[in-house]
Amino acid sequence: MKLTRILSALGATLFLAACAVSPQEVAIEPSSGEEFPSADRSGMVVNLSVNDRRSSTDLGTLGGTYDESAKLTASNDIAADLRALLTTKLENAGYTVSSSNADFTMRVNLNTLRYERETGTVSSEVRVVSELDLRLEDARGYLERSYRSAQNQTRVTRPTADNNREFLEEVLNSSVDRLIRDERVHTFLRR
Repeated sequence: MKLTRILSALGATLFLAACAVSPQEVAIEPSSGEEFPSADRSGMVVNLSVNDRRSSTDLGTLGGTYDESAKLTASNDIAADLRALLTTKLENAGYTVSSSNADFTMRVNLNTLRYERETGTVSSEVRVVSELDLRLEDARGYLERSYRSAQNQTRVTRPTADNNREFLEEVLNSSVDRLIRDERVHTFLRR
């Protein structure tokens, strides 16, 4: 009888532990191997702003019985890090990034960076979606573009914080790469 109670208590503990998922906090660091085209004239100035327009700063939930306590969040300011990356890329191409006397205004909005997890009986499907909007403007007109990336992964084991960070960065960086190598952006900057 005593053994039955011990086994029941152990079973209940293991069941509850399996249902509970700890929250994760990850630092998402945007990066890109792409480059903007070289500035046609020296002294070209770009006024750059990057805004986080997501409805929630949470990236998603990790699943489990208690979704609200199993949040996936960013520990850094993703928009600020994205602005730093784009500033470096523009300066490497010969542009000056400044808010005064700008030849171009470049506004980038982070609209979506979302982690979605659906748990099956044996495995789980994880989907990450990223979306950036760009508005590039000068005295003669403007260009608006959107860069959306999405990717699915099937996991048999629960992803670690590093797995999730890498996956989120991979999808976000895909959107960033598409923005930087966009030929319509290059043509606009060269006119």
